[in-house]
Amino acid sequence: MIKKFFVFILIISTVVAKAQLKPWQAAGMMTRGINIGNSLDATGGETSWGNPLIIESYFDDYKNAGFTAIRIPITWGLSFRTSTSSPYSINNDFLNRVEQIVDWALARNFIVIINAHHESWLKENFNETNLARFDSIWAQISRRFKNKSDHLLFEILNEPYPMSLENVNKLNSQILSTIRKTNPTRIVVFSGHMWSNADELIAAGIPKDSMLIGYYHSYDPYPFGLEGPGTFGSDADIAAVNSRFLKVKNWSQKNNIPVILSEFGATKKCEYNSRMCHYATITELAITHNIPFFVWDDGGDFQVYLRSQRKWNEIKDILIYTYPQSPNKLSINIFADTLIMLKWNNRMIYTDSIIVERKINSSDFVFYKKIGPQENYFIDYNVNTNNNYYYYRLKVKINDSTFAQSYPIRIQDTKITRKPFNGKPFDIPGNFEAENFDIGVDGVSYHDNDNYNNGNLYRITSKADIFKTGTNYYIANVDSGEWYEYTINILHRGIYKIIVSVSSVYGGGKFSLIFKNNHKITFEVDKTDNITNFVSLSDTAILDTGKQIMRLMIEKGPDFGINNFNFYFISYVDVPTINFDNIKVYPNPVKSTFNLSGLNLPNTIDIINASGIKIKSVNITHINQLIDIADLQQGIYFIKSENNNSVLKIQKI
Repeated sequence: MIKKFFVFILIISTVVAKAQLKPWQAAGMMTRGINIGNSLDATGGETSWGNPLIIESYFDDYKNAGFTAIRIPITWGLSFRTSTSSPYSINNDFLNRVEQIVDWALARNFIVIINAHHESWLKENFNETNLARFDSIWAQISRRFKNKSDHLLFEILNEPYPMSLENVNKLNSQILSTIRKTNPTRIVVFSGHMWSNADELIAAGIPKDSMLIGYYHSYDPYPFGLEGPGTFGSDADIAAVNSRFLKVKNWSQKNNIPVILSEFGATKKCEYNSRMCHYATITELAITHNIPFFVWDDGGDFQVYLRSQRKWNEIKDILIYTYPQSPNKLSINIFADTLIMLKWNNRMIYTDSIIVERKINSSDFVFYKKIGPQENYFIDYNVNTNNNYYYYRLKVKINDSTFAQSYPIRIQDTKITRKPFNGKPFDIPGNFEAENFDIGVDGVSYHDNDNYNNGNLYRITSKADIFKTGTNYYIANVDSGEWYEYTINILHRGIYKIIVSVSSVYGGGKFSLIFKNNHKITFEVDKTDNITNFVSLSDTAILDTGKQIMRLMIEKGPDFGINNFNFYFISYVDVPTINFDNIKVYPNPVKSTFNLSGLNLPNTIDIINASGIKIKSVNITHINQLIDIADLQQGIYFIKSENNNSVLKIQKI
């Protein structure tokens, strides 16, 4: 009894070990697959379309990359492979070569699909003679591989264009019957007519067989996927892809037949970011709907694996590490200050961090920054404006051993181009905001002593510290030596009143406005108790006409805020230049008297108030003449020569 019991257990174990792989089990094992295209299907021979001979090491690379299934496209009916007269024998050397490659894949426990691929001789001339030849080809394939693992699947025919649906249904039924004579339980893969898209699979007749898997292809939207024009990534684009998945999923569930997406891709001719989004969208939706996929890899316009180098491009990581939790909806821009901003939709907030990876030009992706798990944008301040391509991608941990990864996105930086904030200079008289300094990078249109926009609320790709109160933005956190430049256009040469809105917690700060010919006026900032409590400082200046750069120079702290500038025209001053060199005034500011000196003093000067009204005239008789203005009120005055060669500003205190 004991012996019989052990024998019984042994028999049961043997049966279980050899249990036939069912279609749904096979589909569950495939998940992420890859085609070895343009090799055994190349119509001039294995290397005729530019790929090297397939070698065993490739399958180690496929395995190590994370793929679980291999589809091997094969063109059998070429005249140098299969005779054109009955009994239509396949060249034995070619059968041996196919078997060698299949064995390499099966030895690594891949689910493997072999098919009949181009076969234009059959598809373009479907008749009884050619059907008999094709039937013979499948009979020979079936006999050669009948004892192989059930991990090997047979796919009847790839993309039967231009055959009619009726003829495809006929062919599927006949070839399946032929396969079943020697492979009664092997899983067989079939499709509809034409280009084997989703609708054509759904329209196909279903053979009466329990060991079937349906397949379809998607290079949609056409012509983007196959020819490259346009873009991809809109909500409508993604919804259209999802609609196709839902169609085949519903068909699969209704008919209890698994479906695989046995080819998809987007040509290298596509715009890069759209192409990467396309691969990620298809991968994610296939995973979401439990439809195994096989990316089309042909070594050319649809390359994923660089076979001659045994290296992968960035698409491989999309195929292996895309999950429904992956960051998506990526966008990238160079902002006004030529820094790079990356934005995304964060779908995995219950993680410890987001990892930003970066590469420049043809280098490899490397770890770049770790940021908070709920962030949805990243600014790269470390950008060299030398027309480089910058690539970024994101990683989030979704469990202890798995990272979900975004697709990569890239942008080409540009040479720095200095320009006014709104595309044209600020007109004077007029007003403008302090935070709207010229477009450019640090050292070109502004300078900030640290590397961060501490306000981080406006122009956040700039290092300048910009804050907000209510609806108003303002510059603050200023430090000695920092500066901001504004392109302005003085409409009238003359006297202007300048009002600057400032704030300070402590007081004691100082800044200057520097105009054409280094004409400089300086303001001291008093305490306003709160950095958001703005008051007005005013002064007058003579400004020369035309387009020029005004620099806001921070002379010293402590910290203060600057909100905006207002320029009011007071009066015309008809002078060709503003000259402070030939004539000098001292002291300035002045309490009661000042000296006017110079080698070529005018005979007469006029003293003009800030409103442009002449107060008095003084005859000049000495090269160093003392002038009394004790009778004048405190304020700003201008000294104008009779011949209009010089205009000087003095301050009566």
